Amino acid sequence: MHHLVYISDRNQGHAGDMEQFLYDADFFHDSLHITGALWFDEIECVHLLEGETKDIDVVFNRITNSMFHCNIELAHSEKCTKRFFHEWTMACFGENTYCGYIAQQFGESNIFEPRKIPVKRLLDLLYFLEENRQNNALKAIC
Repeated sequence: MHHLVYISDRNQGHAGDMEQFLYDADFFHDSLHITGALWFDEIECVHLLEGETKDIDVVFNRITNSMFHCNIELAHSEKCTKRFFHEWTMACFGENTYCGYIAQQFGESNIFEPRKIPVKRLLDLLYFLEENRQNNALKAIC
C-alpha cells in the first residue's frame, strides 16, 4: 500500500470541464482500486492517492499527461499500512468546503496556499475534511 500527494495548478483552459474530469478520474481510479481525496479551488488542486505502488504510478503518469493539470509538484510519496479514504475512489472537497476556519487551522495565513504548507499539514487537512464529512460536521464549522 502506498500514499502519494501532489499539488497542481488547474489548467485554466480546461477549468470549465471539472465535472467531466472528476467523473473520468473517479472511473479510472475505481478500475485500479485507487482511493483518496482531492481538494481544489479555482487555481490549485491537492490530491492524495492511496493504492498499490504500481497502480499509483499508472495514475500519477496519467495525471502528469493530463490537460487539466499544470505545474505538478510531487509533495509526498511513502508506503502506508492502511487506506484512510477506503470508501472513496476520490473524495472531493471543492471551494464550497473552503472557509476561513480551514485557512486559519491549516494555512500559514488567512489565505490557503497549498504550496506554502508543509506536507504534514496538507495531510491533516484532507484527514480533517474526511473525518468531518463522515460526522456530517463540516457545515457547522464553516
